[in-house]
Amino acid sequence: MRDHKGKVVEAQIFKEIVDSPLEGEAVAAQLGIQEAIRRDLKSVQLEGDALLAIKALQNFLKLEAIHRSLNHFDFVEFKFVKRDTNCVTTSFSLLAASQ
Repeated sequence: MRDHKGKVVEAQIFKEIVDSPLEGEAVAAQLGIQEAIRRDLKSVQLEGDALLAIKALQNFLKLEAIHRSLNHFDFVEFKFVKRDTNCVTTSFSLLAASQ
């Protein structure tokens, strides 16, 4: 999780068994949304390095659970970030996979 300046303020690792990278991105988005709700945040930006997943989220082709969760926020944006610029997430993914 990053603050409004982009500084990492918290990170969590979850190990989930998924059938595809797209499903993994959807699970990660859902967990991020749940954490933002727990913190009572009203404006969030979810980032991911899987363009297909981000496009699906941008076009509202997402899991029903994510859809229902979005009503909590005043503003939500889904944004694609290139994998090579998303080194924090890549590091945590590699760490989770190694455990």
